[in-house]
Amino acid sequence: MQNAFRARFTADPQAREWLVTQDGQVYALAYQPFSPTTHPQIQQAIRGTVEMKARHLLMLYATGEYYQRQGFSSREAIAKALTAVDATTQGQLLPGLQSRATVLDQAAVALVWTEENRIASYRQQPPSIEQFRPAYCRALYPTAKALFQEQKYRQALAIYQDMHVLHCHQPTAYFLDAAECFLALQQPQDARRMANYLLTEYLSSLGSSEVERAGDVLFKAGDEENARKAYERALSKLREEN
Repeated sequence: MQNAFRARFTADPQAREWLVTQDGQVYALAYQPFSPTTHPQIQQAIRGTVEMKARHLLMLYATGEYYQRQGFSSREAIAKALTAVDATTQGQLLPGLQSRATVLDQAAVALVWTEENRIASYRQQPPSIEQFRPAYCRALYPTAKALFQEQKYRQALAIYQDMHVLHCHQPTAYFLDAAECFLALQQPQDARRMANYLLTEYLSSLGSSEVERAGDVLFKAGDEENARKAYERALSKLREEN
């Protein structure tokens, strides 16, 4: 679990709440820094608040079933999206919940976890699909990126494909992540298709490093001719940037 949370922090370092599911368990981690001069009693109050945030994230995960029925597939991204739209929930965490909360150096941290089927939750007036969709798009990339970093390539690809279906075209780096997933899964033709699509449809908006990375994908996928063209374009863009 440490590796899973580390991957999520790396993918979304500005977040203060993260969620991981594994083997029928749901884990929520919340974090809040404070200043060195914060009074010890206030530190303990912050610890309690952080633990409540972690519990709330578990509740949001449970209510994700509603959005799954609407075609949004990633429960982890659904929960993250709902935190961004200030969703409220009603329900209860059934017996079996475990939690750890502590105050570290200038930060309060809480980890809570339970079995997926031990969360009873329902929602009143869920955010509309129109309000939810942009938040979900923003939550998808760090979720997939974390799975990519954990080398869970098939799971990451499923989310990248969701991004494509939902027209979540930012950040464009997700096309390259998807291409590298295909390489890792020994599907070079799909990797070439993804990299060439990016270079065709989004070339004007790409930086030199992204174009170079696309060239690397093409080279590894055995498309040396298009890889050479990508490297030439990357060099040209680098000159423009300087």
